[in-house]
Amino acid sequence: MGGGNGASPLKPGLDEEGRPQGALHDMEKAEATHGCQRKACAIQECLARHDYNQSRCQRVIQDMRDCCRALAEPSLHCKGFGQ
Repeated sequence: MGGGNGASPLKPGLDEEGRPQGALHDMEKAEATHGCQRKACAIQECLARHDYNQSRCQRVIQDMRDCCRALAEPSLHCKGFGQ
């Protein structure tokens, strides 16, 4: 039946991890209170997975930018991302 290479195609409106793209959601708002640490870790994981090719990690990098913009207070994790 389906065959293929085993990789599932991305669904419209979802990122590579199956999360909604775009605006911050409840979990991400809660994460913002922790200074976007999880987003910073996601960038490192993505870069390691893709041999440090930044062009393959643009979605998680943009997620980090969005998270940092949403913070009311500066975060150590957001240095270099507009803070």
